[in-house]
Amino acid sequence: MVEGRCCLALAVLAISVGVSGADIGSQDSPLPLMRSTSSSKRLPANQRPATLHLRGGGAVEIHEIKDFLLTTRRKDARLVIIKKPRKGQPGPLKFKVRCSKYRYTYVVHDKAKAEKLRLSLPPNLAVKEIIGGRVKAAHLPYG
Repeated sequence: MVEGRCCLALAVLAISVGVSGADIGSQDSPLPLMRSTSSSKRLPANQRPATLHLRGGGAVEIHEIKDFLLTTRRKDARLVIIKKPRKGQPGPLKFKVRCSKYRYTYVVHDKAKAEKLRLSLPPNLAVKEIIGGRVKAAHLPYG
C-alpha cells in the first residue's frame, strides 16, 4: 500500500514538473528515483558529504580534518573530548567538539595523526580525555 502512495505522489510531482513517466529515473530527469540506502553500505570517502548528521539529532560527524579544525576555532566551541580505546584494545580515537547546537565528531585511525591533531587544537579550548568505553551497569556495585 505504501508503494502505491509513493508512486502516486511521484506521478503527481512528475505531472506538476512536466516530466513524462518514461523520463523518471533517467540521468537527465529532474526527478531521479529514490533509493533506500542501508547503513551497512558506506560510500567511498570521495563521495561522502563533508559532514554527516548522526542519530540523536545533536551529533554531526565530520570527515575532513580541515573542517574539524575550523570547527574547533569557532566562538561557540567550548570543549573537546578525546575518546581513546582501552589499553591493549584496537580501535580509533574520536575527537568530539561541543558547540552550541551540535557535537561534532572526527574519527582518527592513526595514532601519529591523532597526536598531531591534539597538538593543533586551540590552547584556550578545554580538553577532556576519556579512556575506554562506557561502564556497564552490571560491573557497578549494587545500591
